[in-house]
Amino acid sequence: MKALIALVLMLGLGWSAFWFVGSRHLLSEVESRLESEPSLDVQYSDISVRGFPNRFDVTIADLEVTDLKSGSRWAAPFLQILLLSYDWTHAIAVWPPTQSVSVGGENFTIDSVGMRASAMLDLRPEFKLESITFESGQAKILNSNLLAASITDAVFAAKRHESTPGLFRIGISIPKAELVRMAKSGSGGASNLNLAISNLLGDLRVRYGTSPRFGNFRSLETRISEISVDRLTSNLNSLDVSVDGSLEISASGHPVGELALELKNPQVLLDFATASGVLSELQATVISFALPLLAERGSTAGAFRIPVQFKDGQTILAGTRIGPAWRLARE
Repeated sequence: MKALIALVLMLGLGWSAFWFVGSRHLLSEVESRLESEPSLDVQYSDISVRGFPNRFDVTIADLEVTDLKSGSRWAAPFLQILLLSYDWTHAIAVWPPTQSVSVGGENFTIDSVGMRASAMLDLRPEFKLESITFESGQAKILNSNLLAASITDAVFAAKRHESTPGLFRIGISIPKAELVRMAKSGSGGASNLNLAISNLLGDLRVRYGTSPRFGNFRSLETRISEISVDRLTSNLNSLDVSVDGSLEISASGHPVGELALELKNPQVLLDFATASGVLSELQATVISFALPLLAERGSTAGAFRIPVQFKDGQTILAGTRIGPAWRLARE
């Protein structure tokens, strides 16, 4: 019996020593990664590790991250990263109920319920992402300019392809989302502008030149070399929208390739664009008459399938240049 008690004590002391050493190493690793991003300014008041004996629960308090190039800022009272003490390949991130974001001079507040992410990692030779699942039961986004958005039961999942280096399969599901904006009219009153999104489903493939590194915030964007949209469908205010096609990302970060945009009942979208001030009534009328001419042959009745090309940094709609293409940042 004494020998058994001694063995149990030795194992307990050994595990305690392992947990203490592991927590110190993890704390040092997190601090190092937060401070080693040259493109970001990361501020925080404290980092703690708890969870003995089975977990390492890392809590970063008063976290504020600023992109030095764009000036965009994200801040939260805390961010938690949860790890099993015997398996560091599975990490869970937990966000607080309230966060703040500043983009392009606009300040937003995010109130959420159950916002978390679960990631599987390859730890050797560095932290590489194997798969990730992000979910949020309810999220509301507000800003001072009377703009509000809500998202319900959102799920985002990405998994690395086993046999193709750098390729990730991505799935998106958002059953319900809404954008509400109070737009002031010329008479001094206000009118509601609502955009209701339902059944947003996406199936995409994204290829990276090199695998994105966990903890490198910019690598998720700067290393993308190809985007394939197998399916992206949604309903916007009774407008059925679907997108498919593939794009390569050039060295400058511009897309090159073609997407097919299919619209059913497009008048709903034109009415929304007119109400929001994006289009004048004359422009909406011209587009309404032009849609049948722009649509590809084979479009079904009531639906318009329109090619959207990206070439030489420009966006080309049905053969007509309509403006510059979007661009991903490059390191």
